[in-house]
Amino acid sequence: MANWWIKTNGTNALKGIDDDDDNPPRLTAEEIAYNLRMSRQARIDYNKLYPDLLAGEQARLDAIIACNPRMTQLIQDYQTFHDAVQSNHNKAGVRLTWMK
Repeated sequence: MANWWIKTNGTNALKGIDDDDDNPPRLTAEEIAYNLRMSRQARIDYNKLYPDLLAGEQARLDAIIACNPRMTQLIQDYQTFHDAVQSNHNKAGVRLTWMK
């Protein structure tokens, strides 16, 4: 099964440590944060790959997450997410316009 972070050549895009010439980051912090914010599949695959990363790589990713706290909202499972959306729709209220 394909993984969001594994490129077609087999490279893990999450790997890399800042200021390490032997293991440079494959993606910038902004690119990682954007993908985690915008894609539920990216977040799921991130959680699968995270335990296998080096300690320095995990620390870099932890810092990215800490600087972007809204990304943790993607941790919700599919059903919880859609329940929250439905709840928001139910609380929105109804706006009526009356004919004069």
